[in-house]
Amino acid sequence: MNQPDYRDFYPKSLIPIGNNDRKALTSFQRQTDDTFQATHWLVALQGKVIYLPEEDYQWQVYLFPADVEGSYTWEKPYYVSDCFESMEKAIEVSCELELYGRDDAVISSIRQEKIS
Repeated sequence: MNQPDYRDFYPKSLIPIGNNDRKALTSFQRQTDDTFQATHWLVALQGKVIYLPEEDYQWQVYLFPADVEGSYTWEKPYYVSDCFESMEKAIEVSCELELYGRDDAVISSIRQEKIS
């Protein structure tokens, strides 16, 4: 799938959505696109050039509801992280999201992050 304005976009992993996350995701899907039935989380990294000509980057972690083939709607991420100055930090955060996904706790972890 093509993403406008994404010069550096790296889909990282596709994780099956567990029952707890699926129940909580239902209201999000009703608000965004109730015709698309997500079965997986797609964790991805996006880099944007912030300074030219040196091409310094800032990185964000994206979490999209996706289907079994990895199709997703790029305009409707479930989660977008803050910007990171290093790709290493973005990778670290993406790995945390992957662990939460495998534990069926993505939505509860994101809610906790917003509270703190």
